[in-house]
Amino acid sequence: MKPSKNLKIFLVSLLVALMVSSLALPVRASAGISYPLAPADKEVASALSYLHSQQKNDGSIGSFSTSAWVVMAIAAAGEDPHSWKKGGKSIVDYLRSNSDQLDPNKPLDWARQILAITAAGEDPTNFGGINYVAKLKSFYNNNQIGDPALLNDDFWGVMALISAGESPNSAIVQNSVAFIKAGQKGDGGWAFDVAASWGTDVDDTAAAIMALMAAGESPSSAAIKEGLNYLKNNQADNGGFLSWGATNADTDSWAICAIRAAGYDPTSANWTKNGKTPLDDLVSFQQPDGCFHWQSGNPGWDVPKTTACAIVALLGKPYPVKIFHPSASEKIPPEQIVQYSSLAKAVEEVKSLGIQEAARVLSKVKEERAGQVLSELDLRRRADIILEMSQESLKKVLPEIPPHKLFEIPPQKLWEKLPDVPTEQLIGEVPPQAPPDLPPAKEIEATSRSAVYQFPEARAGEWTFTRLSLCPFTSFMFKPNKDLEDVEVDVKVLTTRPPGVKLPPGYPYLSLYFNISLKNIRPENLEAARLTFKLRKDILEFMSHNKFSILLQRWDEGSGRWIPIPTKRIGEDSQFVYYSTIVPGFSIFTLTGSRVIPAPEFDLSELKISPTEVLAGQGVTITAKVTNLTDQAQAYTAVLWINQTAEKAQSIEVPARGEELLSFKVVKSTVGEYQVRIDKLMGSFTVKEAPDKVAPEIISWHPESLTEQTRPVIEVEYRDEGTGVDASSVNLLVDGRDVTSETKVTQEKATYRPAEELEEGQHKVKVSLTDLAGNKTTKEWAFNVKVVPQLPGAEKEAQDLDGDGLYEDTNGDGKIDSNDVALLFEDLNSELVRRKAELFDFNQNGRIDYDDVVELSQKAIPSGLTLALGEGRGAVGETISIPLTLYSANEGLCGFDLEVFLNGAIAEITQVEAAHFGLTQVLGQLPASRIRIRAVDLDDLVSPGAKERVLVWLKLRGKAPGKTTLRLSLRAMDDEEGKTLKPRLVFGKVKIK
Repeated sequence: MKPSKNLKIFLVSLLVALMVSSLALPVRASAGISYPLAPADKEVASALSYLHSQQKNDGSIGSFSTSAWVVMAIAAAGEDPHSWKKGGKSIVDYLRSNSDQLDPNKPLDWARQILAITAAGEDPTNFGGINYVAKLKSFYNNNQIGDPALLNDDFWGVMALISAGESPNSAIVQNSVAFIKAGQKGDGGWAFDVAASWGTDVDDTAAAIMALMAAGESPSSAAIKEGLNYLKNNQADNGGFLSWGATNADTDSWAICAIRAAGYDPTSANWTKNGKTPLDDLVSFQQPDGCFHWQSGNPGWDVPKTTACAIVALLGKPYPVKIFHPSASEKIPPEQIVQYSSLAKAVEEVKSLGIQEAARVLSKVKEERAGQVLSELDLRRRADIILEMSQESLKKVLPEIPPHKLFEIPPQKLWEKLPDVPTEQLIGEVPPQAPPDLPPAKEIEATSRSAVYQFPEARAGEWTFTRLSLCPFTSFMFKPNKDLEDVEVDVKVLTTRPPGVKLPPGYPYLSLYFNISLKNIRPENLEAARLTFKLRKDILEFMSHNKFSILLQRWDEGSGRWIPIPTKRIGEDSQFVYYSTIVPGFSIFTLTGSRVIPAPEFDLSELKISPTEVLAGQGVTITAKVTNLTDQAQAYTAVLWINQTAEKAQSIEVPARGEELLSFKVVKSTVGEYQVRIDKLMGSFTVKEAPDKVAPEIISWHPESLTEQTRPVIEVEYRDEGTGVDASSVNLLVDGRDVTSETKVTQEKATYRPAEELEEGQHKVKVSLTDLAGNKTTKEWAFNVKVVPQLPGAEKEAQDLDGDGLYEDTNGDGKIDSNDVALLFEDLNSELVRRKAELFDFNQNGRIDYDDVVELSQKAIPSGLTLALGEGRGAVGETISIPLTLYSANEGLCGFDLEVFLNGAIAEITQVEAAHFGLTQVLGQLPASRIRIRAVDLDDLVSPGAKERVLVWLKLRGKAPGKTTLRLSLRAMDDEEGKTLKPRLVFGKVKIK
C-alpha cells in the first residue's frame, strides 16, 4: 500500500525482497467458502487467534499504527477490543496512552487513529483527553484535507470523519469528495498523489471508492463505475489484484473491501477470472498459524497489519468499520447513517431498527440505497419491511431491488399491497425451454439494422429459441400449435416512425421502432412468442423512466392504435436492465416508459377452470372475465401461465367500460398438478393417469422360422406404452412344456435356451403376458430346426451363404468355388447327402443326381455354358465310350482347351474324337490317365445359342475292377469376341467290373 511520499523507498525494498525470496505454495484455496465469512469460520478465527498471540504486556499488537488496524479487525469480528488484554492492559488502553507516537503534521496518522477509536466504540472528540476530530479538521485547507499534492490523506480523512459522525453534507466532506473525484485519472483509477507520479494503483483506487461510498456516493455514479472497472481491469488470472505486476494480500484486502462497499459480491461471476475469485487469492496467503503473509514466500514488512486487513475483507465489512453514535442530543439520524454509510453499515443499522422504524427510514433515503439495503436482508425481514412501507415509496424502491430478490416475496402479498403496479413486475417466471434435440436456428441475414433467422424445424406445443444480437433484443422464442418447417423471423430496426403509424403513449426508447414478422407460419398457428431485451440504465435515468413503467407497444393496423403489452424485469447488471415479454402476434413495435407507472386499464375476475381434474390427454378450459376500466375500446393482451411458464397468449378486444370473456384450452399428457395464472388470478388443475386399455405389444420373436442350431436362444421382445409390462405375468411354453422357470424375464424381454438339444423338425412356442393394468397378450409361432451336415472330406459344416435354403458352400470355407463342386461330386451318393437331399437339390427336381453337380458348377463358375459328362460302365479289357455334351452356349463357342484326369489304375484313355471341330490336337501319348485336348470350330457348328453338341468322345479301356472319377477342366473361347470364358469343371463316373 502507498500511505506516504516515502513509498518509493518502501517499494524498492519490496522489489528486492521479491527478487531474493523463494516461491511457496499456498496453504489452501477458498473453494466452497460462502462470502462474507463469519467470525467463527476457521479462516477468520485462526487469523484472530494469531493476532491474540502477538499481544504484548503493554496491550499492543505490533507497532502503534498496526495496533490501530488490529482494533478495527477485532471490532469487525464483533468482539470488544477492550477485552483484548495482556498484562492487565487492553489494546485500547495502549492506543489511549501512546498518542505521543502520532505525527502532529501527518493527517493520515490522525485519520487512522479516529477509525480505530470509533471501531472501539470510543468518542473520537475526547479520547484520552484529545479531540482527534478537531485535530484532523485542522489539516483542512484549500477545500481538501492535508497536503494539496496528495490524495490518500483525503481518502482516509473522509472515512475517518464519517466514522466520527460527521454529516456527509458538511462542507469539509463535500469539498474533500469533490477533490477526490477531480483526482480520478482517465483509466478510472486513483494514485496516492494528485500528479500520479507513480501511476494509478489498485490500493489507492480501493481507498478512494471506500471514501466516496462512505460519503454517500451512489454506486451507479460515473466515479464509482469507472473505479470498479479499473479494479476489474487490474484483476489477475488467479483472481487477485495486481500491484507492481503481482498480487499480494494487502492489495487484495482493500480491493475486496471496495467492491463490498459499492454493494457488490467479490465472489460473484463478475469478479471471477479463470474460475478464481479475489477471495481465492487472498486466502492463499494465509499460513498454518493463521497469519497472512504479504505474498507467498514473503511475509512482508508488517504481518499483523496484513492479517488485520485480511480479516476485515473476509468479513465483508469495509472501512470505516463502525460509525460513532454521539450522545442523544447529537445522535445522527438513522436515515443519514443508512444513506451515507457503506452498504454494510447501512444494513447493520436497518437490522437494529424495528420493522416500522426501518420502513420509515428506508422510505426517506434514496430509492437506490433503499433497494440495496433491502436486498441484503433475509427474506422474512425484507418482506415485513416492504409490506410496512407506503405504496408511493414502494413504487420507487421496488424497481431498485434485484428481480430475483423481489420475486422471493410471495406475489399475492405484493399484489394486495400494490394493486396499481403491473402484475408481471412483482412475480418471477420459469423461462420456457426448447427441446435439446431441436435443430438450432440459422442466421440468414445480419446487419446493424436487421436480422433474419430461419428455424429448420418447429414442433407443435414446443418452444423454439434463438439468440438475437440486434440491440435491444437479446433472444426470440415462439411456440406453434402444429409441426412446421423453415419458419423465418425477420427483425428490422426503424429509426423513424413508419408512415401511417401514430405516436404511442409514453416516450419511445431512443425513438426506435421495430418491425418483426414471421414467415411460413399462419397467425392462427402461433400459440405465443417470447422476446427478451435490454435497456441501458443511463438512458433510462436520463429519460426518468421508472423500471416498472416499461411497456412493449404493438401497433394494430386494423384498429389503428397501439396495444400495450406488459413486460417483466428479469435481471440487471452494471449497465443494463433486462426484460422479457410475451406477445400473441407480430407487427410494428416500440418500447415506451414514463416517470410514473401507468395506471391499470383492465381488471380481471372470475377465473374458472373446467374441469379441475382430467385424465392425461384430455382438454381443460380456462376462462376469465376482462373489464375495460377506460372510456374507450381497448385490446387486452392476455397471457396464460402454467407453472410460472408462459403457455399461450391472445389479444381480446374489450369495449369501453365493458366486459369480455377470454378463454384458453390446454391439453397436458404428463400426470401432475398444474398451477394456472392469468394476471393476478390463480388456480390449478390436476392431470391423472388415463386408464390403460391397450395390451402389451410383442415386437419381435426368435427364431422366426428356421434355425440351424439345436439349442437355439428362444427370445421374445415386448413393450407397453401404458402402465408397463408385469414381468411376473410372463409365461413361456415350448412344445407344450412350461419353461418359464428356466427363462430370464425382464420388463422388456423373455429369453430361454434349452438345456438339451432339440430334435430336427418343427417346434412350437407360445408366450403370454399382461401389463400392470391386466391387459393380456398372447403370441404363438413355430420354427424348424435344420441340422446342417459336415460332408466327408470337409473341415467345416456346409453353409447357405445366400439364404436361399440351399447349401452351395459344401466345404464350409465361406465361398463358392470349384472345390465345392468337386466335393459334392465325390459325395453325391453318400448316405449323408442322400439323407439331407433337400439341402443340395440345386435344380429343385426333388432328388439328388448328377444334374445337381452341374447346377452347382454353374453357380460356382458361371460362364454361359451348360455341359454334362456321361457315365461309363464296362468290364476289364472292354472299351467304354463317354461323350462330353454341350447343352447350351449363350455366346457360341469357337474353340476349347480341355484337360482330362482319371485314376490310371482303374482305367485309361485310349482315343479322343472331336467330330465337329476342324482342328483337334491331343497333347500327350495315348493310352494315358491324363491328357490335354485343344480344338477349333472351323465350320461354325457351335454358334451363339447352339444346343446339344457333343464336343468330345472319350474312349476308355478298363484295367482293373473298381470306381474312378473322370474329371474334365475346360477353358473355352466364345464365338463372338474370341475371349476366354471362365474355366469349367465337369465330372463323370467310371465303373469297371
